[in-house]
Amino acid sequence: MPSFPPHEETEVPTQGYQTHTWFDQHGKAVRRHQTRVKKAERVFPHPIDQLQESCTNTYTHEGRGFTLDELKAVKLTI
Repeated sequence: MPSFPPHEETEVPTQGYQTHTWFDQHGKAVRRHQTRVKKAERVFPHPIDQLQESCTNTYTHEGRGFTLDELKAVKLTI
């Protein structure tokens, strides 16, 4: 007959579950807002491009930069 360890001496296993909390949720939202504001200030004078009209005819997005002709038209220097 096999011998089994005595049950009263075995360790009760702990599951190790931890409750996840979101106490930093508001702080992260504030940080994201501040980052968006900083980026908007950094890239402020930017052109607006029209997207491809066949699929998105009402949406616009910020372009990557002005052409030299556009800068000369408003008399801005680089």
